[in-house]
This record gives sequence, structure tokens and C-alpha cells, in this order.
Amino acid sequence: MGHRREERIPLRLPATVWGTDGGGRPFVERAHTVDISSMGARLEGLTRSVALGTVLGVQHGAAAARFRVLWVGEPGSARAGQVGVRCVEVGKYIKKSLLYVNGSDSQTTARCSLLDASGYNVLTAASTEEALEQVSNSALDAVVLTHPWEEGDLDLLVGRIKRNRPDLPIVLISGQPRRVPETAMQFVNAFVHKGEAQSKLVLALEGLIGPGTQLKWPMTRCHQRHAVVVPLSIKVVRSGLPTVLTGLSTDLSDSGVGGKVEGALVPGEIVTVQFTLPTAPELLQIHATVRHRDGRQYGFQFVEPSHQQIQPIRALCDVLPPLDAPHE
Repeated sequence: MGHRREERIPLRLPATVWGTDGGGRPFVERAHTVDISSMGARLEGLTRSVALGTVLGVQHGAAAARFRVLWVGEPGSARAGQVGVRCVEVGKYIKKSLLYVNGSDSQTTARCSLLDASGYNVLTAASTEEALEQVSNSALDAVVLTHPWEEGDLDLLVGRIKRNRPDLPIVLISGQPRRVPETAMQFVNAFVHKGEAQSKLVLALEGLIGPGTQLKWPMTRCHQRHAVVVPLSIKVVRSGLPTVLTGLSTDLSDSGVGGKVEGALVPGEIVTVQFTLPTAPELLQIHATVRHRDGRQYGFQFVEPSHQQIQPIRALCDVLPPLDAPHE
């Protein structure tokens, strides 16, 4: 469909590989990954030849899955000794489910196509009754709502979803965030503006519940997060008056920062995040969007940061292990 974009994360993990080699003989060998993505990996260290299309078992620790061989590195090439594999166990066991409540959204088909291509199992509802029935009877990982919601009151729908499933994350899509009822915004965990690139919806969901399809070993995010704890100052302007909230960061990447903040922020608000890194004494002031909220924990996505702002963040993150990396 042209939507899928898999970033490969360099990561060496020990793995046990078993299956049938190119001669039809069964084997079990030790190998390791060169890198991983949300759906596959590059393996290295196999001494047996394997044929394209062969399904192999791959185990890391106590987790195992089946992978199909997509390519085999040619001798003398840069990929010599490597095998590219892709997970074939895409089912409800490792595929996350979303409810897309489409309302009057003209981009429903395109967005559902994008979510499907990103590995999510997408259910749809077009009425309050249908949405609540799905929430009650389906194993959902998140709900995506669109605004305006012409079938009843949006705040009533959001409130009833949270009463039924208080732990169920809600992502709201709107082109007019100021017209979204404040009572509804209080229960929303992430906000996506209709004018933004549709990939922002996938990023918001990944921030809340992770990739749509996960392998049996833990996966890293497209933007690797790193544990960085520094004081935060969050400036938000409401009705022309600035308000400054304080808190502590919990994680940092070159795309945003997470942190615990004293005070209430609404997903979709534009704020200015200020902090100082231990490796760079100059104060960083970066515009950001409030993307996620879970109690006092917020996720802030940077808005068009400059190279001068991002460079010290990348320099620090380059020497820190990613939070989501599996351990050998």
C-alpha cells in the first residue's frame, strides 16, 4: 500500500534458529541479529544455507516466533553471511486492535488503510451505540475518535468509554481543537490535528500502545527513547496569559521528551519546553505539542526544532542505551 516504513535498529541479540536447510535437512544453530525492525530482522552466524521462502523458527530467551526468509546475502557482498527474515505470526496474539469511530470524517478510508498497513487490526464504528458495543465486547488496545462527532455528544461518548474501560487510551482527531468540549478533552490521551500528516496518527498510537505488530522480543521505537532526568519548565499560553508549569523529564529523544508535570495540560496544546542537559549548559527552549497524557505523565513532541537545539540532544542520546532495547 505504500504506507509502511520500517526503521531498522542496530541491535545484536543472541538467537537460536531452527528449520530446514537448502538441502532439506533439519538443523538447529546459534546465531545473532544484526538489526531488527517492527516486523523482521537480519540474522548472522548461520553456517547452513537456507532457501528463499523457507520458514525458520527463531528464539531469543523464552520468546520464539516463525520467520520467512526474504533474502540471503551473496558471497563477496556487503551482506555475505546474513539472512533477512520477516515475521509470519501476524495474528491476534501479537497484533494490536483499534476501534476507529469514524463519525463524519472524510479521511476514514485513508486513515484505516494507513493503520492497517502499520500492523494494527482496525475495527470501525459509525454510531455511539456501535462504538460502545465494540468497547464492551472487543479486546481493544486503543480507540481513535474523530471530531466533529455528529452522532450524539462527543463528551458523552468519551465519558462512557472511559467508564467502561478507564485504562483504554483514546486518540482524538480534530481540525478545530478549540471547539472540542473541554469535558471530552479531559479524557483524551493523545491529540492529532487533521491538518497534520497522517503518519502523526501512527506516531501517536505508537507512543501510547507501541507498534501495531510486535515480534516476540521487545521492540524499540522508531525514535529511540533514553532515560534522562532533568528539571522541566513548561510554558503554555491560554486566553493570552502565560502559565508556567514545572516537572521532571523521564525520557528524551530527538523527537520529543516525556515527563511528569505538576499541573494540567490538554493534548493538542502548543507549549514551550525548557530544560538544560548535563552535557550542554545552555538552556534549551523548544516548541512542542502535548501528545500523550497518563495522569501526571505527559509526552511532548517537538515542533520544528532547529539543528542547534537538536544537536546537543542527539549527542547525549548517542552515548546512552535506549530504554526499549532488549537485554541479552
